[in-house]
Amino acid sequence: MAAACSFTLYLASGYAAVLFVAVLGWSLPLWAIAVLAATSSTTLATARRPWGQLRVPAVLPLGLLIALALSGWWSEGGRVRCDDLFRLQEQSDVAVLIPSLKGFSACRPGMTLPLRRYPRHIWESTDGKTFVFTTQKEPFPGATDDGFDGSVCSAQPDGGRLRCIGTGKGEQAVEVGKDRLIVMNPEGGDGALYALRRDDVFGEPTVVKIGRAGTGFYDPTLDVVYVIGDDATMLTPVRGADLKAEPPVSLGTIILADIGPYDTERHTGLLCGAVGPVGAIFNGGRSYLATKFHAMPLGVEGMGGSLLAWFAVSFGCDWDIPTGRVFIALPNLAAVADVDFETGRLLSLGRTEIGLRMLRFDSQRRRLYAGNFLRGYVVELDADSKQQLRRWFVGRFARDVRLTRDRSALLVASNLGIVRISLGGAQ
Repeated sequence: MAAACSFTLYLASGYAAVLFVAVLGWSLPLWAIAVLAATSSTTLATARRPWGQLRVPAVLPLGLLIALALSGWWSEGGRVRCDDLFRLQEQSDVAVLIPSLKGFSACRPGMTLPLRRYPRHIWESTDGKTFVFTTQKEPFPGATDDGFDGSVCSAQPDGGRLRCIGTGKGEQAVEVGKDRLIVMNPEGGDGALYALRRDDVFGEPTVVKIGRAGTGFYDPTLDVVYVIGDDATMLTPVRGADLKAEPPVSLGTIILADIGPYDTERHTGLLCGAVGPVGAIFNGGRSYLATKFHAMPLGVEGMGGSLLAWFAVSFGCDWDIPTGRVFIALPNLAAVADVDFETGRLLSLGRTEIGLRMLRFDSQRRRLYAGNFLRGYVVELDADSKQQLRRWFVGRFARDVRLTRDRSALLVASNLGIVRISLGGAQ
C-alpha cells in the first residue's frame, strides 16, 4: 500500500512538473533555475550513494519546481516585459489596439513595467470602432498609476477615448435586445450587472446588484438574462425589459461557467469548463468535459462524460451549431476533444499542445483559434485534423480570443492590452 501511494505521489508530481514547465518555464528567473539544478543534482547524487543516512527524494525538486513556477505566475501578473512587446511588434500581422499601459513608449530591451490590470473579455460594436472590455486586478499588482483603473472599460481607439468604472474583476458582456449591453462584474456580495446602451457605451450605466454575477445567456424569445454566479452553483434570472432580478435558483451541480454560444431556437447554450476528478467528486461521480444549459425547461446537463473526463481540465469550447459538433480545449492533456452536442458522446480527440484554453470556431474557414493563456500564443488549427497552421505571440495571459464582426481579424485580450491579429485572405 505504501509503495502504491509513493508511486502515485511521484507520478502526480512528475506530471504536474511537466505541465508547469511547459507553460510557465519562461517565468523562472536564473536564480530559481540554479536552485532547481542544485537540488536535482543532490537528488541524483544521493540516489547512487547516500550521504550517511541522507537521501534526498526526487519529490523535493519536483515540488520545488511547481512552487517556483506558481510564484513566477503570481509575480508576472503584476508586470509587463518590454521584450514581450517588442516580440509582438516584430509580427507584421499583429498589433496592440488598446495598450494596457500608456508608458509602453518608455520600453527598452530587458525592462519590465509595473501593471495593475489587464483585459479579460471583449465586446466589439457593429461598426468595429468601439469596444467594451472587462479587466482584472492581479493579487500582487505592480505599483503604478498607469493603465486601466476599473473593471469595466469602454474604448474608442481612433478617438483616443477610454473610460473605466467598477471594482474587482469584470467578466462577460452579453447583448440584450437591440440596444443594450449587460456586463457582469462578480466581486462577491457587491457583484453587479452594468447595463450600457450600445450606441453610447460611454454613458452612465444602469447598475443592478447581483452577487457573484459571472457569466450568462440572453434568450430573446423569453426576454430573460440567465446570470450564472462565478461560484458555479447558483443562477439568477433577470428580466430583459426592466432588469428586475428573480430569486436565485440552485443549479444542483457545480460547474465551471465560462460562456459559450447560445442557440435561441433550442433555448440551449454551452458552458465551457471542467475540472477532472474534482468536478466528478462534487457531482456524484459524474464526469464531464462541458455543460449544456437549458432555458426550457431550466437546467444543466454534463456532456462528454467518459474516462477521459476524469483526467481533463477545460476552460474553453465552441459549438458548430449546424452540425452539432462541439470543440473542447483540454490544456492539461494537450488535446482538443470533439463531442456530439445531442448525445454528449466523445467523437474524437486531436493532439495539439499543452496550455490551450479559450477556443473559437470559424465556420467559414473551418479553423479553430485557441489561446495559450500562460505562454501568450494564439494558434490556428484545422478544425478537422487539428493540425497547427499558424501561430502568433500576443503577450502573456491570453484570455479572450474572438473573431471581429467582419471576420477579417482576431481580437485577443492579454497583459499587453487588446491585440488585433489580421487573418488576411486565409480561407
